[in-house]
Amino acid sequence: MNLSTKSIDLLVFWVGSRLRRVRQGLHDVRVISEIRHRSGFLLRGLRGCRVARLALVLLPALCLLGPSCISKTHTPYHGSQAPRFLKEPLPRRPENPRSKISVVPAEGTRAHAVLHLFRPRPCSDSSENELGAVAYLSRTPGAKRWVVVLPIWGSSTYPSNKVVRRLLRGTHGRQTNVLLIQGPTRLVRYAAIKETSTEAEFLAEAWRTASCIDATADDVRTFIDWVMEQPETDPRRVGIVGFSIGGIVGSLVMGRDPRLAAGVFVMVGGHLDEILVHCKWGQREVREHAAATFGWNVEKLKSVIREPLSALDPVLVAGRIDPATVLYIDSGYDGCIPRSCRDDLWRAMGEPERVTLGYDHRNSFLSMTFLGLDVTTRRIVAFLDRRLAEAEQRLPAKASSATTGKAP
Repeated sequence: MNLSTKSIDLLVFWVGSRLRRVRQGLHDVRVISEIRHRSGFLLRGLRGCRVARLALVLLPALCLLGPSCISKTHTPYHGSQAPRFLKEPLPRRPENPRSKISVVPAEGTRAHAVLHLFRPRPCSDSSENELGAVAYLSRTPGAKRWVVVLPIWGSSTYPSNKVVRRLLRGTHGRQTNVLLIQGPTRLVRYAAIKETSTEAEFLAEAWRTASCIDATADDVRTFIDWVMEQPETDPRRVGIVGFSIGGIVGSLVMGRDPRLAAGVFVMVGGHLDEILVHCKWGQREVREHAAATFGWNVEKLKSVIREPLSALDPVLVAGRIDPATVLYIDSGYDGCIPRSCRDDLWRAMGEPERVTLGYDHRNSFLSMTFLGLDVTTRRIVAFLDRRLAEAEQRLPAKASSATTGKAP
């Protein structure tokens, strides 16, 4: 096999373009210096390598063997002797005057039409409509499955956008509709918390955070109502995916809403008070502010925020989720979500299938890039393909209509 200099240059250009794309998508996942170091080493090695032929021969083998080299622990779901989840219809939610959704067509693709869904933002006092979700509807006739993809509110859009692109591609994309929830702002206003000067102000902001998370979960369910109303929706095949805070909100939604047939939750855990007092990023500044301004230690801070956040603990509603319908992905060295929080939510769900990646919270998302050979992305999509197909075979079409009540 003869490899020209032009061929090697094209390979180097391709690798460089992929690296630049990942850097841009992970701009707030604070691994840029590590990627830059590794990418620079790789490109210099390719340009000056005298054994480029051998490198290109080994590249396909790397693609085949790479997934098995990603550090992870896989715990399959072993089943349960007795049902521990509740799937009966829940009481209907009261009508929300802010729940009306305005639909605006947008430029689509050859395979999918695109709709922009507008409604007032749940954590805002304004009644002005804002972009709340983007819907991708397959142009192929027939009943469709839906996947609701949640954002990491106020943070990286890379994981959610990557899953959406993967869901819409190929043959299965023609039978798939996707609802991408928008999340431009954080659910926890760290800047506002750090400006509090009295304990009363701090507590009021804690209650505001709890109200915002609760309203956001209800907002997601309002969009699910819209999904169920679409004429080509197969109500038996609706799933949800969430990452980090989006995964926590997603597990809360699935525990409240029996209409969801599959859920994938990535980098999640229960006990929001524990997470807020242990996370090492923006939450650390809140702890420092509480210590400097009010003289609170970690235990005191946790006791203050426990009451507002306790009602929003996904552990409390996880018992309503069928563990066979969940893929639970976490990181073994998570610097934000303690091991006890991750384990408690997993056990409360009935110990569903679990994949623990051998990295920290943020670096685990590299397994959704070409640097990690898209291992996690492909696992998420494969799980949804399997579970939503099983839901179609298991339940008759009319059976699912019994669970369309709007629960509180």
